[in-house]
Amino acid sequence: MAVMVEIDTNGPKIDNLGRIIYDHAQEIPYSEGASRWQERINQIELTGGNSSHQVVVIPTNDLTEKLSHLDSYPFADKYPVAIAKVGKFPDTEDLDRVENEVPGVKHITIIASPTTYADLFHIAQTADHYKEVLNTNHVTLFVPYLMTTRQDKNINSRTGEYEPVSINIHSTINALSGSIDSFIVMEPHSFATQTEAAKRNRALFPVTPWRFLMNEATRRTVKIDGKKFWFTKENTLNVRPDIGRNIAATRSADYYGLEHISFDKKRISPTKTDLSLSVEDQKRVKDMMCVVYDDELETCGTIGTMAEKLTEYQAMGLVIVAVHGKFTGEWKKNIASPMIRKIFISDSFKPIGNIEPYIKSGKIEVISLTKNIKEIIEADLKGVNFWLDPNYSHMVLQTNGQDEKC
Repeated sequence: MAVMVEIDTNGPKIDNLGRIIYDHAQEIPYSEGASRWQERINQIELTGGNSSHQVVVIPTNDLTEKLSHLDSYPFADKYPVAIAKVGKFPDTEDLDRVENEVPGVKHITIIASPTTYADLFHIAQTADHYKEVLNTNHVTLFVPYLMTTRQDKNINSRTGEYEPVSINIHSTINALSGSIDSFIVMEPHSFATQTEAAKRNRALFPVTPWRFLMNEATRRTVKIDGKKFWFTKENTLNVRPDIGRNIAATRSADYYGLEHISFDKKRISPTKTDLSLSVEDQKRVKDMMCVVYDDELETCGTIGTMAEKLTEYQAMGLVIVAVHGKFTGEWKKNIASPMIRKIFISDSFKPIGNIEPYIKSGKIEVISLTKNIKEIIEADLKGVNFWLDPNYSHMVLQTNGQDEKC
């Protein structure tokens, strides 16, 4: 089990009953994220490329199923992609088998998108198999989606009072750190994901695929009155549901040279919000296409409310680019507005709601992360420090406060 270490964070509070109060998502400094990743690079001797590596895929959804059949990973000509499949004994106990396993590789990258606690256990089983049986030294876990990163606080968001709830991300990272040596997590919901890994002396690369997704989205078709629409600086605005911190949205707007606009957001209940724009911003959105980048779509309640307001303000339309598309609750009602012209999501998560009719109608389009994931693995095996390399630092979901204002 990983040993807890002291790290530099804006720490939690302790109340008069001795309870630790997490009222915000703890973060580690940008420099610490960079130095921890460099230590990892040095430890597994990745600098210049290390051929003693194998990709191991646990197929948990359509994306990981695709990734299990790729034959173009680095060193795939030497070591084929291993596939860890979960089976069952007659008494329902798990029996995991690894196809194409290679004994003695120094480093493996496990790719999986865990959405259940059973998935987390299967990841640990596969990592343990390589370490205990096949003599692997270092296991990196690459998760396009990691469950439980949302629950990072134990206060009521409306009252600010303590609530007796678990901090799920503590438990997940703690459990995995027994067999996982480093992590690559795509668009974790909370900054605390990286901090919890650092506490356990584990390097974690929090990835935002904003540039990949936005580039793909802007190449694809959005129709307005039957005609193709192309995004330009003159007809498009970057819009946020609130003025809160959104590193990826800030980078996206800056990259494309778009103006920023933020709604004033007031939460009415856990699932409902009230949004408004200033009079000046209401004039700015008129006849403009509004683009929103977000990490996750769940009930789509916020974008539904945004669509109502933008209809009132006479915007041209609303396009959503999101990483994890869940589609729960009243999502169908919330995306019904004709103001919502297109919703782009990645294939990191298998939607809970049936989105197939919306894919056929063209309202929802799925962008596969396969190319982006392959690019990251290739860079990692060349010993790239993502924090320090300007070709990749845009992927790091962590801000260097002196350089970015989010």
